[in-house]
Parts: sequence; structure tokens; C-alpha cells
Amino acid sequence: YPLCALSPTTLMWRVNGKLVEDGVVMTTKEEDGSIVSLSSLSLPVDSSSSQATIICFVEGMALDLQVQKLVKIIGGQDEEKEEGWQIVMRETVDDEYEIPVGFILEDINEKNFRNYVPRIRHLITDEISAKMAENLVGFIK
Repeated sequence: YPLCALSPTTLMWRVNGKLVEDGVVMTTKEEDGSIVSLSSLSLPVDSSSSQATIICFVEGMALDLQVQKLVKIIGGQDEEKEEGWQIVMRETVDDEYEIPVGFILEDINEKNFRNYVPRIRHLITDEISAKMAENLVGFIK
């Protein structure tokens, strides 16, 4: 379904933080003397999740021109084992994170944090939040 309509430019989609190109339909039309770009996304329903964060944004201007929606998937179920998120900490910002074998450090920062909230919110306590502000916490999956 269409979530986004902005004046002529390239519109891009992210679903749960990942760039999506499959299922995207782009069109342009003239409206009131202006050219308008329209984009719609057909999202296959994945029953292993009860929600998806969908963002439509203008390429190159994602921080300023975007529309974000949290979509509830009827019949979906959240499964924590899906990605297996964990926290790693360090004493100082000069230290390296110790990443266990089989895990990767995900670059979660203040610009993309909201894309990850549904997947990591269960890990964030007051103590972790304070350490995040000091850049002493990393998230691995």
C-alpha cells in the first residue's frame, strides 16, 4: 500500500532496517503543475514476526524527508531466537569490544537506533542506557 508521496525524486524503502527493492513500484504523475513521485511496497507476510518497521525516504535526504510506519502483522509471532541479540560492554571507548565467535557487532547509533528498537528493546535497562550514552555498549547478533 502507498505510504509515501513526495515531489520528483527517487524514493527508497527500508523494512526493519534493511533496504528493500523487491516488491517496490515507482510511478510519477503530474499534479497541479508539479511532478510527483509515488512509490508503493508489497510486503510478503512473514509469520515469524508480529510487526515490521517500514520507512519510505528520499534517496540522499533520509534524515529530513522520510515517512515511518510500524505495521502490525496479523497472525505473526515474535520469536526471540530469530536473531539472538546480545550486549557487549567495554571499560573505555579506546577498548575494543570482545565479540564471541559466531556473532557480529551491529553498528547501532543515534541515527539508526529507532530501526533496531523493536529487536533490542528487551536488552535495554537504565544501566545499559547510561552506558550507551557513554558509547560503552555494543549490540551483537
